[in-house]
Amino acid sequence: MALDTFRAKLLHQFTHRWATYEGEAARDITTNELTNSSKSVTPRYWVPTTAVAERLAGRWDRTWLIGFRNIVRVTDERTSIFGFLPLVAVGHSMPLMYFSSYTRQGFRRAESE
Repeated sequence: MALDTFRAKLLHQFTHRWATYEGEAARDITTNELTNSSKSVTPRYWVPTTAVAERLAGRWDRTWLIGFRNIVRVTDERTSIFGFLPLVAVGHSMPLMYFSSYTRQGFRRAESE
């Protein structure tokens, strides 16, 4: 079994479904596709589920991740673009943040990889 490998270009503010791959090329998701909650993105690469579980072992036990775009364009309105992701593999252009604990009031002590 394999998991999607998310690259930063698939993520944007408020959505983990910003773009998808069609063959070798990435394209933005259309508004119609974005409003369809059953539409999922197609990644370019896949990673074995066991590799992701081994990498996260002892570090993260939740079914979601927080990642950010390592590279943004000059035209982006924000200097950082963060997003919540399902449990997937990520590429080098999307570092993850792990939190040692969190409460209803917020997160504590973030660690970035």
